[in-house]
Amino acid sequence: MDVFSTLNSSQVEALSNPDTPLASTLAASSSSKNRTTDGINGAGTDFEHSLRLKNTLDLFEAEPYNLRLPWARLSILLGCEFQLYKRNEGIELRFNPFLSHWVEAISRLDRHASASGTSKGNSSGPGEQEINMARMGLIKEILTSRSSATVGKKSPRELLSEYTKESKSRKFDVGVYIRMLEEEGIYEPSMSSSDGVPTPQSAPAAADVQDGKSAAKKDWKQDLLTRLETDPESAVQDLTRLPLSLPSLDFLTTLLQDNTLANLPILASPSALMRDYIQHCLRLIESMSLPPPASTASPPHDVNDHGHGRLAQSRAVKLLLLFLRSSIRKNLVQPDELYFEIQEICVSRCRYSSEPCTRISVRLHTSNAKSETDIQN
Repeated sequence: MDVFSTLNSSQVEALSNPDTPLASTLAASSSSKNRTTDGINGAGTDFEHSLRLKNTLDLFEAEPYNLRLPWARLSILLGCEFQLYKRNEGIELRFNPFLSHWVEAISRLDRHASASGTSKGNSSGPGEQEINMARMGLIKEILTSRSSATVGKKSPRELLSEYTKESKSRKFDVGVYIRMLEEEGIYEPSMSSSDGVPTPQSAPAAADVQDGKSAAKKDWKQDLLTRLETDPESAVQDLTRLPLSLPSLDFLTTLLQDNTLANLPILASPSALMRDYIQHCLRLIESMSLPPPASTASPPHDVNDHGHGRLAQSRAVKLLLLFLRSSIRKNLVQPDELYFEIQEICVSRCRYSSEPCTRISVRLHTSNAKSETDIQN
């Protein structure tokens, strides 16, 4: 499986018509003519294709708005979101590996809409904010209805009209889905107040004032940033022992993006820290195969505890795999410097996956050549 690939040109083309119902584009992109294969068993698994859809969403969201015709852009984004849900519809939502993507997409798109207002389209097609509103409306409807049947009968043009009209009247509580992610160990429990209602990080809850431990947890990022300047050795040691959670992965991504790690004199390169962190995560995942000791209860806010058993291990490996893929795509780390860690992650994916796995291939792109590592079980 190439974890960096996107949809091919024929699949993207199949999604580009704004007047074709979403269910019809799913059928077209799933055909043998259009579907990407891994060269062994024909079509890839739903998870592999889901990764391609997620990569394509990231790619199209990041590109300049005027780089593509507005109607095609709308259709591709809505089509990818619909297919991403459809291919994982049989998974209970709290265990869905892409739930965090939808939660973060809603929050991100909602912030953009609040900051910029609604930009109206013109004769050439919808505006950027209208496209964002339509995408956000589609995600909300899919998550609340837990069904793709109704929305699949509509075209991107129809959905745009529907979602832009009702954007202000539609009620949606993203906290329900944040709590799911917290309960599964993907988000830190401290992101919510004691009554389970999500608390904005910019406005500390009263419970945080009363509970020094909760306040300290919210300051862990600032503490590490301070110690990177005053005591970098201990800070780097703590960075390599961060839990496998989205807040930790987001923090590491920020440190890579702003060159904080690259500017540390005690590190030969950021990849040195990444190697230690990945090894730490892999050991955590291995330990999840054993039940927790009967005599020791896990702390209620232990974000290292993702659960136990094969399913929990599979979810954790997927999260680590997505983080590594994103870091390499953004050129934050060099894949050839993490060669053995990538191999071990792929072996873990085969070992813990609930899906049949005969081969996983990770293409390592370097400046001089492209090599492919195949791990077989």
